[in-house]
Amino acid sequence: MRTIYKLFTKRGRLNFPVMAMFTFLSVISLNTYAQYELDQDFGTNGYASVFWEDETNPDGDKCTHPYSLVEQADGKIIVAGNQMYSYQDESDGSVWMGMTYCMARFNTDGTLDNTFGDNGTVTLNAINEQQWAYGMSVILQDDGKIIMGGTYYCDEGVNQDLLLARFNTDGSPDETFGNDGLAIINTPNTLESLTYDLFKLKDGRLIICANAYNLDYSNGHVVIGCFNSDGSVDESFGEEGIYIFNPTDNNAEVSAIAETSDGKIIFSGSQKITDINWEYYACRLNSNGTLDETFGNDGIAKVHTADGNYNLSWGMALQSDDKIVVTGCSIETVNWTTAYAMSRLNADGSVDESFGDKGSVVVFAQEDLYTGDAILIADEDKIFLTGTAIETDDSWNVSVLGFNADGSVNTEFGENGVINNNFGFDDQRGRDIIKSADGSIYVACNHSKSYTPGFLLVKYKGGPIPVGINEDLNTITNSNVYPNPAEDYICIDTETDDVTVEIININGQVIHKEENYSKNDRINVNSFAKGIYFVRTSGNNKITKFVKQ
Repeated sequence: MRTIYKLFTKRGRLNFPVMAMFTFLSVISLNTYAQYELDQDFGTNGYASVFWEDETNPDGDKCTHPYSLVEQADGKIIVAGNQMYSYQDESDGSVWMGMTYCMARFNTDGTLDNTFGDNGTVTLNAINEQQWAYGMSVILQDDGKIIMGGTYYCDEGVNQDLLLARFNTDGSPDETFGNDGLAIINTPNTLESLTYDLFKLKDGRLIICANAYNLDYSNGHVVIGCFNSDGSVDESFGEEGIYIFNPTDNNAEVSAIAETSDGKIIFSGSQKITDINWEYYACRLNSNGTLDETFGNDGIAKVHTADGNYNLSWGMALQSDDKIVVTGCSIETVNWTTAYAMSRLNADGSVDESFGDKGSVVVFAQEDLYTGDAILIADEDKIFLTGTAIETDDSWNVSVLGFNADGSVNTEFGENGVINNNFGFDDQRGRDIIKSADGSIYVACNHSKSYTPGFLLVKYKGGPIPVGINEDLNTITNSNVYPNPAEDYICIDTETDDVTVEIININGQVIHKEENYSKNDRINVNSFAKGIYFVRTSGNNKITKFVKQ
């Protein structure tokens, strides 16, 4: 059973829905929801685009594919992925294709940050003779250093291992990490792997998940690898740093990994039932990399999405109560129509039948084809999905869908739950989605010109912002809270004593309130999760931002 929504109007609709005007100086109350819309002041009317010049071809660009993005504490956005390039074999002069990690950093106005790497972009130098490294995910450590996760070819191109690369905040390689800036987990030599996600645990360890296959591409496995924060392999995790998941004789693939509030590890993906029938699954590990058999059925929860469909999972996220939302696309194998599809599990792995229709929601367009690539949970457990709406082979639109926490369509988002944009490029497809500290949504997207792909970053402003009634967003500062960033406590230089202090998270929720606060008293923030917070004090209109490390 599932809920099916048909959201789009006929082809030919406006790609940029007409929305109520929203200015940056809007008056917003806590827990009210402004309409999301393209931020016309960001980049070029809401988007920023970058292509890498190909030095070997003056008339062309290198092929680059974005897969992940992250926001820094200063509001700058890093988009990461991989890049194809050509290189010459010095022994015989032949030209070969290679691939490597790449990143771009954007200022808050959408321009490239020329203080980062080479005028705003970074590529990882080749690490072996095969010249092949495939980057898929990016995260930040607590000190702001940047880690990319992916896969690289080894053993003369036969096998693939898991690879992390760490960069300093200016984009230069951090040679103090792992071995000269690189950290590697060798997968068993009977497997070929492809990394899909990277996650930083609360204790600082780095968890990476990858799909792995026998060398004849039969019997797909899932590999979970664990590194310490310095790039060394956590050999106490699983078996010498690796957990391998293969629950049946059929293929299993992984797409996302996350951490529960009690420190357990959730990963999810798709599992083959028949050649044309795949279903979502989720699996839970203890923090030491052993299977948590209290979850689902002996550690594994199967998610039935749509009868007989080819259900491929591309993303997963946890809600505030540790409920698990798995998302991707559902391909109906009679007419071969494609839809967004998501399902929810309770924290114990049972199907949450209060979500959608008995646990699942499938979203078909009337005439378009959908593919869902990433999920964001924000705004009090609301759900946002991004991917593409394919009208024709030549018309791919960046698509963002909004849902309420129970799986119903969020009709206050976009046009009846949908924002669909075409920026005039080919092959536009949302790949990752995040919520920023200022309340905006950013989407990292594929796009191409003249058949060459590049990075596209789209910004939608609006949504709940942690500012009080009649607060002007320009009053946000960080001048009267110290230390900032903070680890254990903060002090507030208030104008008077006996004031009320509220600490607010980026979703607009008051998570700490203290009355009769005296100037420069300490407030304990040791138990707060790492991230960006806002302080509001009674008696003035000042909103203060601080970072919890």
